Amino acid sequence: MSIRILSRLTLAIALVAAVARADDMDPYRKRFELGYEKWLAKQPGEALQYWEPIYRELGPEKGYRLAYNIGLAYELFGDATRAAEHLESFLREASTRKARGEMLEELVEKEIVDAEARHEALVRAKARIHVAATTPAETVQIDSTEPRLAGFTAYLPPGHHVVTFAPGTKDAERKEIDVDAGQLVEVAPAPKPEKPPPKKPEVREIHERTHPYGIGWIAAAGSVTAASIVAPVIAYSVAQSQYNAIALAKNDIELQTQKINDYYSARTAAYVTLAIPLALGAATAGLVGIWIFGAKDTVRFVPLGTGGALAGTF
Repeated sequence: MSIRILSRLTLAIALVAAVARADDMDPYRKRFELGYEKWLAKQPGEALQYWEPIYRELGPEKGYRLAYNIGLAYELFGDATRAAEHLESFLREASTRKARGEMLEELVEKEIVDAEARHEALVRAKARIHVAATTPAETVQIDSTEPRLAGFTAYLPPGHHVVTFAPGTKDAERKEIDVDAGQLVEVAPAPKPEKPPPKKPEVREIHERTHPYGIGWIAAAGSVTAASIVAPVIAYSVAQSQYNAIALAKNDIELQTQKINDYYSARTAAYVTLAIPLALGAATAGLVGIWIFGAKDTVRFVPLGTGGALAGTF
């Protein structure tokens, strides 16, 4: 391990403290130092277990200096993909700061030169496979590496590689490619067939008219009205017979007077009984009017082949 790398890693302790608040300085420093001890023991994997959480907590902007050191650790660990990703993150944030007019420390400028050289060496030596992002997001596995979400560039040894989209599922798609050193190959899953729009259910339109009550009520009222006509007919016949009897009793004044009185009584009774069918007829007509004008038109939409229905009243 070069003295240059060790010195840069040592100075990263000051970096972490600088980007954290004073009350948070000690936790970051202690955790970094624990990782640094693992780095000195040539255990980059264990060092990353301490440094990666710090980087996630700080974020790419505040922890950009730490991204450089994590990139070196991944490079030593043998994970060229994540080494390149962290070196790129460091270079991207450094470029952003310089574009804002910030003056970077001399050490940072040297780290930029070193990161660019390391990244360029990875580009030349490795075969790169860019896995396009998918919608919806899918996991992707290259060879036997750990699956991750699509939308990344893998740095791999030159040669034959297998890219599997949605591994372990019924929709898994396997692509085999050969990539040379320094070559970048774009890989994307085959376009998914578009799902046809949901078919609108065919419905049958049923028009119905509902009435406030059944026609039986009108029939019953009509029957009662018709039956009530009998009474005034009989009463009228009685009155007519009484009227005819008056002429027959013209020779007997007393009997004639009695027949006249009987006629008037029978006529009054006929008038009274006539009011009954008139009143019943009016009531029946009212029932007919309500039955006709109180009706409601209802439309039912019945899906064909099902027993369900939608209904609306108009």
